[in-house]
This record gives sequence, C-alpha cells and structure tokens, in this order.
Amino acid sequence: MDDVDGGAPPPSTKPGLTAVPRFNPPPGWPSPPPGWQPPAGWRPDPSWPPAPPGWVFWDDDASVGAARVAGPPVVTPPTAEPTVLLRKVANLLVEDAQLDLPPALGVALDVVDVDTTPAEVVIDVFRAAYGGLWVGGTLIVTDRTVDFRANGMNRAVQSGTLDLSVQLRHVAAVEVLPGVVTRIVAMRVGGRVVKARTYGADRVAETLRQAIARARS
Repeated sequence: MDDVDGGAPPPSTKPGLTAVPRFNPPPGWPSPPPGWQPPAGWRPDPSWPPAPPGWVFWDDDASVGAARVAGPPVVTPPTAEPTVLLRKVANLLVEDAQLDLPPALGVALDVVDVDTTPAEVVIDVFRAAYGGLWVGGTLIVTDRTVDFRANGMNRAVQSGTLDLSVQLRHVAAVEVLPGVVTRIVAMRVGGRVVKARTYGADRVAETLRQAIARARS
C-alpha cells in the first residue's frame, strides 16, 4: 500500500498558487472533511484498498480527484448536419411578398409615376387568385425540414418572406393539386397551406410523406 506521510502537505506545484493543496483520497477511501491534514505518524487503515499506481495524494485543484474517481470526461459528438433527400427547382406561394422594383427597372417596365400600372394589375390578379405571389427558387427536403430558398432574380425584385423552413413534424398533411403546366404540392401546416409548384410533384409529395413519417417515429 502506498504510504501517506503525516503532517503538513507539500507546497503547491502551480506557479502563483498559495492555497494549501487538498488531500485527494484514492478510490474506496473515505472522503476527509475540508482542510483535513493527516497528523504526524498517520497511516491509512489497512482495510482500505490500495491506491492505484502513481496516485497523487495532494492536488492543487479539488476537481482533479473527482475527475479521477469518475473516469474520463464524456465527449458529446457534434450534431450531424441534416441529410438532403431531395432538391427541386420550384415556385413557392408567398402570401406577404411585395414587388420592390429598382427605379431603373421600374422605368423600363413603365411602372413609375403611374396610378395603376400593368405590372400592378398582374400582381393584383395573382393576389386575388392565389392569396400571394409565386416566388421562384429551390425546394429542399431534408430528414428534418422542408426548406425553400428564393433565387437571386426574385430577391432582386421582391421583398418579404422569400425563404421558408418548416420542421417536418409540423406538417400535418401533404397533397398534390392540379396545375396549369406543373402540379402543386400543398403542405398543411397548422391553419395554413404552403404551396410549391414544381415538376415531379408526385415524387416530391411521396418523399415528403416518407420523411414526415420517419421524423414522427
């Protein structure tokens, strides 16, 4: 068994540290009260287990002994990035999008200093028919979310909520609706319906349904 000399502890080995080192009992030994120092001639109880080879009986940091007894720290791996299941060019129906044309482009379209312009009439028709504007971009389905990223052209002429990210567990249902050229994937989220117009709508909808089922399992 390793011997522990009684009397005053050794001085701290850390530069600038003046506090008295703490007695660090080996595993299986009783924990001494704070500030305890072995009296002269003190010897450990023979019934206590032997100290591990190389055990340091005096620590400058009280946390060192606890770490030795508890074992190595547990390292939590970083959260993995979402897995992209599908990426499609699409148009998204954004209810609060607003046309924001640069002045030069506005002049070219003859929409400056006119009470009602052809461009505004078209926008009003879209709003009346769809409840918003169709914004071009990319629809991305991952194993966690369904995302939409507006393309650069739409960002240049529109403002509002042009990007979207919805947790799959919040999507209540997915439907495929008819369209003029391309069909529409409709996602019911709470009291809203988010619509994405894209080629291969059936495949997109099925990928979404399967991802939603896995996210809820």
